Amino acid sequence: MSTRNELFLSAVDVLQSGRSLDIEGEHGSGRTHLLRRIGDYFAALGWKTIGARGLSSFAQVPLVALRVAGVEEAQDGRAASIAAAVAAVSESISPGRTLIVVDDWDMLDPVSAGVLRTVQTEASVPILSSRLVHRGRHDPVLPTGAFTTTYAMRLPGMGYAELETALESAAGHRIDPATLSRVFAKSGGNVGLAAAVVDAAHRGGTLVVEDGVAHATGSLWTPSLRHMAEVILHPLSRRAVDALEILGLLGPIGIATAVRAVGVKRVSELEDRSFLSVVDVAGVPVVSIRPPLLVEYFRHESRAGRRSELLAVVDDVLADGAALEDGATTPRDAAVFVRLVHDRTRRRTLRAREAWHSAPTLATATALLSALELDGAHDAEELDALVAAARGLDGAERERAEWESARLAERAGRGDAASAVAELRARATTLPREGGLLLGRAAELESTFLVVPERDPLDGVDVSRFSAEAHAAVLRARAFWMLARGLGEQADAVLAHRAALGAEPDPIADALVVVSHLTAERFDAAARLAAEGLAAAQRDLDATLIRMYAFLAALCASMDRRPDDADHILSESAFLGLAAPHPSLSFIGLKTMAAEMAARRGQRALMEQLLAEVDSAGLVDGPLVGQTSGMPYARMAFIEGGPTAAAAACLDAGDALWERGALFSAACCYLEAVTYVPDEEIWARVSDRIGEVRMSGIVRQGRIAEALVRADTDALVAAIAELEAAGRPREALNVAETALAAVGASDSAGEIVAQRDRLRSAGTVDVGIPPVALTRREREIAELVASGLSNAVIAEALVVSVRTVESHVNRLLRKAGVSRRQDVKAFLLAQDALG
Repeated sequence: MSTRNELFLSAVDVLQSGRSLDIEGEHGSGRTHLLRRIGDYFAALGWKTIGARGLSSFAQVPLVALRVAGVEEAQDGRAASIAAAVAAVSESISPGRTLIVVDDWDMLDPVSAGVLRTVQTEASVPILSSRLVHRGRHDPVLPTGAFTTTYAMRLPGMGYAELETALESAAGHRIDPATLSRVFAKSGGNVGLAAAVVDAAHRGGTLVVEDGVAHATGSLWTPSLRHMAEVILHPLSRRAVDALEILGLLGPIGIATAVRAVGVKRVSELEDRSFLSVVDVAGVPVVSIRPPLLVEYFRHESRAGRRSELLAVVDDVLADGAALEDGATTPRDAAVFVRLVHDRTRRRTLRAREAWHSAPTLATATALLSALELDGAHDAEELDALVAAARGLDGAERERAEWESARLAERAGRGDAASAVAELRARATTLPREGGLLLGRAAELESTFLVVPERDPLDGVDVSRFSAEAHAAVLRARAFWMLARGLGEQADAVLAHRAALGAEPDPIADALVVVSHLTAERFDAAARLAAEGLAAAQRDLDATLIRMYAFLAALCASMDRRPDDADHILSESAFLGLAAPHPSLSFIGLKTMAAEMAARRGQRALMEQLLAEVDSAGLVDGPLVGQTSGMPYARMAFIEGGPTAAAAACLDAGDALWERGALFSAACCYLEAVTYVPDEEIWARVSDRIGEVRMSGIVRQGRIAEALVRADTDALVAAIAELEAAGRPREALNVAETALAAVGASDSAGEIVAQRDRLRSAGTVDVGIPPVALTRREREIAELVASGLSNAVIAEALVVSVRTVESHVNRLLRKAGVSRRQDVKAFLLAQDALG
């Protein structure tokens, strides 16, 4: 997706070549702002700009637009007046340095349009115009005579990061990720709509700013947005609006279902006017309403009688089986995908709320509590009221167990883990068949939020009295504990035992299988399961599972030394912004991994922001691999202070994890410390602890670490050959590079040099810490930007145009993955460290 800066530069290129440009966009897309920016740029270069604007109220009044723009000769629609207007505009032109700028061309009166087209053709003057896509594609007067070239530019919605920057710049404060994701989903990346949603929610009291960060306390829809929605819908007929509302009520559907619901004519009309788009959701084409804010309008503002009529149509369609149909893949729109996920989440909440109010039972209370945990569009009072109302309810033993498990897990997530764990264990004694559900949850919460016990907390529990589901819960919790303690083979056996029970499908248990494969370095199996889980979650629009499997897939890519793949997966999942009820397998993991990627690029501010979000949620580092904040801090320490500082950060992180009982993650930190500084002192400090973790991957890496410390080239050669034979050339090359840095170019290192050269010649790239390739000119400009110089000063120093510098700077920022000039210095330090 192109950024606004990229679109600006493209527009300038087109117009400077003498071609005309028509910018299309939705209400609030920023087309007028971009038009003015382009016009101001040419005016600053000394060009003459002739401005006009279409006026919808006077679209049929001849020459009114030019008259309002100051062309006094534009009196009326008579031939003499038209000729005088053409002459007047032509006389004001400076040959080769004039630009005609027309906002809302589609609302321009036909005679004014004809005058401007005539001048364009006769004087070869480029026209920069804008139009609203929802009004349809038409031109009041098509050019005649000489051929003129007019390019069209469609303004897309902003990407998540660009929208975040724009809103924070306008508001003067940050917006928390959960709220920003909801704004992104409702606006479709449309900056004007997004700003209106934020402003309306702030004025309505449902968006509050605390400590410089805005967060939503309820629904982001307010009645003040109704007028905006009605303006957007104005070009449509009543029947077209009805059709759009029906599609909004149906939610995410395939093309065939949409046609069945409202007819092919309406679908075509809405698509032609850009009120509908077809987007890809895991390979399935889905019909989506644009802008998404209209769905909120229909949901909140539709009259009861009208809604009843439309719901009858929806019921008929659903009776025939509305579905997402398979079909050709279409481009994914990130904002639309997020909106679909949010919409599914909201529908789940609405159904759960309706079921609870219709029949208040422990089962419906559990369903509503789970929905509210994920859906941020509720207040804490509703959740507290639900817990209070369910306190006096009774039910079957399974219902009681599931309610207590959900209720107390939610309490732990709010910061009171110790009492939640204690109460779970106490209540388990009152549930003879289902108590295992509570014991398992207690053990997992203890390891996640408190400490990983030295002994298996569930070893010796009599599971013979438990139901199959309760037994499975105990086994899952035991596997969780084993993986955190570094007991991989035992975890494999327990997970296999659980699978043999034939219990209900459990995504958390499936996730632990992926982690088990990773810790044993079975990367292909882990990546395959994670990719399959992520694809299925995306098809189902399941926010919980998308985030969980996104973390696992990114973790697989990172451990297999594919950081670019990991970064791509993390960026896709970052938009969702929804709370996650399984923090150790999603929220913590996603944030810490994204923070490490930011640290690799030298983006300290972004790294600290991501880690602060974990802290503000009251969470600690997770006990499993890929969930510690120590690794991104070590990466940043390496960039800013060198390997000694990085090793110290790894040692501190490892010690903290070891004290918590998360032995596997601690061992990973210790091994990273030795990789940074392979000396006897560090090895003596950590080797015994590393030796206590007998997972195969840790054992192998421990041998390599010791060989690095001892400068044992024979052992290093054998380790590199072993990795090559195992089909892991990227890691083999990384070990070779690390080994040569440790032992130097001695005679004994000749075989390692040969191994490295052979891997390189085979096309293997060491991507452990990927540098960003800059051209010589980009590097030169980056250093000047890092020095605090303006574009104008840089242009003067390099004897180039300001526009050329702007182009280089924008490309540089995009490559560096930063949005501010102030961050370029940290980026350059990171590149120097990697080089």
